[in-house]
Amino acid sequence: MNAVKTALTGETKSSKLIMEKAKITKKKEPMKAPLDFFGISPKFFINRSIKTLTWIGFFFTVFLVGSVVTLFIIYLNSYLGKSTSLVNSINMITDEKPYIDLKDQDQMIMFEYYYNDELSALSVVTPTYSLVTENKKKGILEKKPLTFKDCAEVTFRGEEIKYSNHCMQFPESTRIGGNWRDGTKQYIEVEIRPCTVDCDPLYELTHPDYEANIAEFFYLFGSYIKFLEAVSEFGKYDKPFDRIIGSTYTIYLDSTSIIRKNLVVEQQIIETMDGTISRAKKEDIAL
Repeated sequence: MNAVKTALTGETKSSKLIMEKAKITKKKEPMKAPLDFFGISPKFFINRSIKTLTWIGFFFTVFLVGSVVTLFIIYLNSYLGKSTSLVNSINMITDEKPYIDLKDQDQMIMFEYYYNDELSALSVVTPTYSLVTENKKKGILEKKPLTFKDCAEVTFRGEEIKYSNHCMQFPESTRIGGNWRDGTKQYIEVEIRPCTVDCDPLYELTHPDYEANIAEFFYLFGSYIKFLEAVSEFGKYDKPFDRIIGSTYTIYLDSTSIIRKNLVVEQQIIETMDGTISRAKKEDIAL
């Protein structure tokens, strides 16, 4: 009996000693990173259970996920904004829109009349402006006077209008174009007539040398026309057109005959079909 008790007692002491040594040799494990896509050791593919987590790998994982999400947002915004849209355009002549309203277009036409720095052209000639409705088949010719402003009183996007005398804006509906089916057309007519108000004495109709003086005047006189032209940006769904002050068109006249000059502007009609379900087909018109 004593021998057995002694053996049991010796075995118990040995177990306690081993447990105490294990506690001493067991070190406190450092805090592990919660996520690490890069911390995979080769044994992971063999045992399918070992994975090394490091803080460096965690930061790179956050960077990777953030980069993917950022790129997704950028491309989604680009798609919805149609900033990189594939645009297919077809030019065709159509009679579905025979007229365009200059009021709806917020259009402005600028005129400059120039002779030289010493003599104002408007002290020699007087321009008049009219909206003409004409149908030669029906014998219709109607003229409606149009008003203008001094360009010194007008601005475009906060900037002064340079190198222009008369600026014509359209507070009321003013349609131009033509219905080729019935032969009706509407256009703006500018007539250059002899001076009537504040005229230079040498260019008054009563002056004995008027014809010689006016012939010399027209030799250097120039009439310049500008209007707001459309700049196409078809990739933009919400605003496919922008506007700028366009090129200058020059017209020269002769005092010995009646000269008619035609300036034809083109109407652009853009139908935009968006791939997004929430956006319907829209139509934009510009000159």
